[in-house]
Amino acid sequence: PRPAIAYQLKPIDQYTERSEVVELVKMFAAGQVPKRVAQAAAWHLENGMSWEELAAKEIEHANGTHEPYFYPRELQLAVAAAQAAVVRGEAADAAAEREAIAERESTEQQSPGERAAREAEVSLK
Repeated sequence: PRPAIAYQLKPIDQYTERSEVVELVKMFAAGQVPKRVAQAAAWHLENGMSWEELAAKEIEHANGTHEPYFYPRELQLAVAAAQAAVVRGEAADAAAEREAIAERESTEQQSPGERAAREAEVSLK
């Protein structure tokens, strides 16, 4: 981040629809994944960068020397974090689907008046 750039905070669902990326960000926010590990996993999950591409990334210093952007251990941890995020994302998707089904079934059992009241309540949120 740089002060010259105007950043805007947004809910993550305005940035990505990928549940695995949402779960990765939650893991990072909870302190379960270090920043550089989360970055590598995010580039893999959200941007489709292969682990080989990430391993080949380098930083070129002003004096001409190079160093890896990600060290091997960071990439090992990123692979594990990405796998965990995928599992968590699948579980979150399944839970959301179960909730949507239950909501539909509940709505189908309501009278037309109850349904209209529920829709009005939802539209006010």
